[in-house]
Amino acid sequence: MIAQKATFTLPQNTLIDLDSFSIELKKKKSHLIKEALDMYFDYLDMELAKNRLLDIESGKSQTQSLDDVKKELNV
Repeated sequence: MIAQKATFTLPQNTLIDLDSFSIELKKKKSHLIKEALDMYFDYLDMELAKNRLLDIESGKSQTQSLDDVKKELNV
């Protein structure tokens, strides 16, 4: 994975917490931010999956069978 630099603004209390955790855990702040974002993205994936399931159950969305997908893709 290629790392890229990013610049963003955080509230002061978040930066204070980040500094404290970084010192106590002896981990780089960038590592802590990456771990936090990874966990949050996992949470968001779950929320999206729940929303999609609700859409299917309510009839707003429909599913396709594997056979239909294969036919569409000529597989």
